[in-house]
Amino acid sequence: MPARFLKTAYEPPHNGLVEMRKRGLPWLAASSILIIFVLVGSVAYLFMRDQHRGIIDQDPLFATSKISNRTTATTEVVSAIEMERLKTPLPTQGAIPEELEEPESKPQNPLDLESEEETEQRQPANTEPTITVSEDGTSAIPWLEDSTPSEEEEEPRVESEVEEEVEVTIVVPIVLSLGESSEEEDEPLRGDYPDDYYRRTSSTTTMAAPTAAFVRELTSTTQSPFESSVSSTTTPAAAASRTTMSPSSSRTPVLPLSEFSRAAITATNEICADIARNILMSGGNAIDAAIAGAFCLGGVEPHAAGLGGGLMMTVYQKASGRCEVVNGREAAPMGLDTAEWERNPRSREHGYTSVAVPGALHAMLSAYRRFRSGRVEWAELIQPTIQLVEHGFPVSASLAEALNYRAAEINETAGMRDIFLPNGLPIKEGSVLRDARLADTLRKIATSRDPSHLFYRGELAERIVHEIKAKGGHISKSDLVLFSSSIEDALTVELASGSRLCGPLPPSSFPALQAGLRVMENNSFSANLTSSTNEDIFAHYLIEATKVALSLRDDLGDSVNADRIANLTSLAFIVALAEEIGESAAKSERVMNSVSDVSTAHLNVVDENGNAVAVTMGLNRQFGSLRRSESLGFVWNNALSAFSHQSQGHPNSLQPKKRPATGAMPFVMVNGRTEEVELVGGATGDGSSFSALLATLSRLIIRGEQLDEAVAAPRIDAASGAFESGALVHVRSLGARGHSLSPLLGRPFGAATALVKRDSGGRLAAVCDPRGRVDRCARGI
Repeated sequence: MPARFLKTAYEPPHNGLVEMRKRGLPWLAASSILIIFVLVGSVAYLFMRDQHRGIIDQDPLFATSKISNRTTATTEVVSAIEMERLKTPLPTQGAIPEELEEPESKPQNPLDLESEEETEQRQPANTEPTITVSEDGTSAIPWLEDSTPSEEEEEPRVESEVEEEVEVTIVVPIVLSLGESSEEEDEPLRGDYPDDYYRRTSSTTTMAAPTAAFVRELTSTTQSPFESSVSSTTTPAAAASRTTMSPSSSRTPVLPLSEFSRAAITATNEICADIARNILMSGGNAIDAAIAGAFCLGGVEPHAAGLGGGLMMTVYQKASGRCEVVNGREAAPMGLDTAEWERNPRSREHGYTSVAVPGALHAMLSAYRRFRSGRVEWAELIQPTIQLVEHGFPVSASLAEALNYRAAEINETAGMRDIFLPNGLPIKEGSVLRDARLADTLRKIATSRDPSHLFYRGELAERIVHEIKAKGGHISKSDLVLFSSSIEDALTVELASGSRLCGPLPPSSFPALQAGLRVMENNSFSANLTSSTNEDIFAHYLIEATKVALSLRDDLGDSVNADRIANLTSLAFIVALAEEIGESAAKSERVMNSVSDVSTAHLNVVDENGNAVAVTMGLNRQFGSLRRSESLGFVWNNALSAFSHQSQGHPNSLQPKKRPATGAMPFVMVNGRTEEVELVGGATGDGSSFSALLATLSRLIIRGEQLDEAVAAPRIDAASGAFESGALVHVRSLGARGHSLSPLLGRPFGAATALVKRDSGGRLAAVCDPRGRVDRCARGI
């Protein structure tokens, strides 16, 4: 190369440094950006890989693929060792080298060629697999019935005898731990349920499994105490105690049915069932568990329950044989102008003018003081819910549905919109919802020396009154100070079977429920109603009995006197009502109430000592008044809308301090001879829940159906005439009897419920109604 070029290239002039910077700056910048991009990409890749591994470690869905990956890795190690051995030249003569000699006493297994350290790193000392089982006893691998290999497993790889041996050793015990499944598949349930529900019920695997949203939250990277509180490692023997197969037969249940030997819980949200179960495991009794579950329902089901609403609770204590009721229904403010309330229908439906004095907290405190075990502190009952709402919980299907249904109304107020409609859209099912203000309120209640004083007289009372008055509501400090829940003997009736059924007095709907059930027991065709071949006759009498019961319910209220109750429960009155039912449909002269957007939450608990609690909570309608306390975090009720708009002489007419009628009817049924709890339940959902619960009880008690069959059976709403698709086979027969029916459109029936029933073997069977958007809500011991 000529010297002049060398000089030009390598001997810059006096300002050469500046020239080099000018010429090389673009290249230097580009190189730096490229290097940074590569480094960031590498770090991101490593981070995502670690995150992915972490998710796989937590996700039961990946359990089988992890086993397969480990087996594949073993095969690759073995193959590499075999290749090295093949590359080693064999001696042409003489003895075999010592490094290739194997003792005759040992089998020729390539795994023996690994070092002890490598073997320990690759395979645990205990070759028995650890099976993770959730709190409800469901296996961490609930979908093993799907034997289709994954795409990763279908990739070509070196096959060996070792791989087959490892797979048999690992997989077979897991399959056996799930129990043997029937080879015959039942026909999918004919009802108005989501498609994914059909797929689950048609499977031959009968072990209960978590819902999709439940699994998504468990595998989410969002840290929540829910993740650690709802699952634990349990032995296969413990998991077997949760099997969903009925002990009396080998049939496959038509609904996910769980059975327990010592205690059982069902709730309209499975997280709350977990919390209640944990309280029982900590030594608490049924009332402790029910209160903890009720706080949870108020936190994770804000559309249906909470501190801003009310509740009713039926408590049975086996030791005393007494059945008592805690009445925490909301009450009308004393300063309410009834004339103004009558003139302005909208003011009694929505907004702060529709809010009644909340009673949920007072009722839970009263129940705790009266029935607690003494082994669980008050704060311990609330702490799990504080953690949930503070750190986040998965939005349930029922909450997501309610948000979609009332999104336009929720969007009208900032307090509701900010938490439930972020970015103007309803929160989706499975998304994580947090409420720091509600967590702070619950923490104050948990740590207060006198929570009742705090909420109804002290600091929180002052904030409540200030907020309500500023927004045009009617609640005063005197209303809060004078409010009190009540504990009274339950209304108890004896059924034809000899069992005792107990539940709340008015303003509950339970008096009408017991009347409808006993009308079904005492009609002239009751003997025929027990036969499965008379389904059409049963459907006809059920509709007519429900009409009778609904007409009785419309005359109930807080001011119903003792004589009226005595008449409702007398056998002579029941028989007279039953005799009025003929073979044709009776024409009702009154419009029966079947409100479509009523929403409640429910929880049942039976403990190992034979005590039972049924709790129904509510805000009256979905999201109550559509107003959320801006300082306390809970949603306010609109219970004032539940008063009758008729004359002041009506039992449910509006009066100061009066409690409005409610569809809540938590009940407990007890064996009249042994005093053992036989059935615990209640209704949730819309106005059709009365028809749903009466139908379910009639099938259980009169027809003797299995629990899952009774809940799954297709229904007809007596008030509206709407029928589920599964009831189509009865339409022609019922039409001939004069019934006016129409297909159920839009939203499904209100749920009959979460029920717990003791079978003839003494075990507790539990099931949830999928119409309530929760079908796997049972937990137990």
